[in-house]
Amino acid sequence: MGPKECKEWQELWQRDKAVWMVREHTEGFKKRWFTLDERRLLYFKDPLDAFARGEVFIGSKENNYSVLDGLPLSTQGNHWQYGITIVTPDRKFLFACETEREQQQ
Repeated sequence: MGPKECKEWQELWQRDKAVWMVREHTEGFKKRWFTLDERRLLYFKDPLDAFARGEVFIGSKENNYSVLDGLPLSTQGNHWQYGITIVTPDRKFLFACETEREQQQ
């Protein structure tokens, strides 16, 4: 599947704006609670945490941002097969989901 525009991707989150995913980390993948706030994907250690552990800004295609279905074939250290890749001008962020339904949300 190809890249999706930020608005299209946001529409997928309109029903359920929070989901458990694992994110790539220097020490492997770590399970985090994710929410989408406008154009920022925020992640927390626990759903009740007051402050996010981090965030990923989702910009426009014109500014070299994109959201891709799936993970790069070279991805290692993750047992969840569904995922998304957020590409920014600086790096790629990898997020894996336990089910295909969560990936599509």
